[in-house]
Amino acid sequence: MHARESLGMSPAARSGRLRNVMDSLSPIANEFQRPTEAALRRLAMRGVSELTRSHRIENGPAREDFLDILIRHAMTGERGVLTEFYDAIRRADVSAEQVVDIYLATAISRIGTAWHESEIDILQASIAVSRLQALLRELGDAWFADSTCGAMGHCVLLVLPMGEQHCFGTMVAANQLRRMGVSVKVSLAIDSQKLVKTLQERRYEAVFVSCANRSSLASSAELVNTIRQNFGSRLKVVCGGGIVAEMGQQMSSRSLAARMGADLATADISEALAFIADHGGQVAAE
Repeated sequence: MHARESLGMSPAARSGRLRNVMDSLSPIANEFQRPTEAALRRLAMRGVSELTRSHRIENGPAREDFLDILIRHAMTGERGVLTEFYDAIRRADVSAEQVVDIYLATAISRIGTAWHESEIDILQASIAVSRLQALLRELGDAWFADSTCGAMGHCVLLVLPMGEQHCFGTMVAANQLRRMGVSVKVSLAIDSQKLVKTLQERRYEAVFVSCANRSSLASSAELVNTIRQNFGSRLKVVCGGGIVAEMGQQMSSRSLAARMGADLATADISEALAFIADHGGQVAAE
């Protein structure tokens, strides 16, 4: 089964949808007698934000029999088991989006629980996660958007701070952004010096900082502070990841964003894109 087969919109339909969105935004364009490049980028980001309505993040329970097959593949690496999984989800009309958002996410959680309860060791858990990451990359080919990034493209930098070991959630977020037509550069285990260099090399609408838990708060806040010192407030910063849910019972998302120095703290990709669109989506490099 190829992931492309389960996409809900044909290229023609997607193009038509984009034209309708851009037509609906024409009053915004008319505000500019001679649109600047920055204005056109803002318009493009608004279009992407609108298009996310057709590319929602899937949720709901996973079928346990399908999940068992997927976890068996992760633990054994047997290609025949993966074929069995593909056959099962194809017969049940499970989309690639559901595989990423529901099945892979749940499988990772189950593997993590098994490790915490000493049912498997760290090596087994690491190998299992790497196999699921390979599957995620395979599915992600269907939503490749990075080649569209350019002077007029809507591009974001998705970073994982140095010392953070949980990168699977970051890769899922990148996959979801690409499905929405956003070009994403992923930089794992990045430090402040590398972050500045990266932002100076290419234009970005925003930086997404992935923070899994409170152990990464300090390193994530350091990255945000580096952005503020070098680029001020014109480059928008969104913090997301497991930290949003972990800290949710102690403080509001607004308070969490303020604590980290970010413009927004959310685990909702659509909310993040809408925020960027509403706030101009200014870039780092000029």
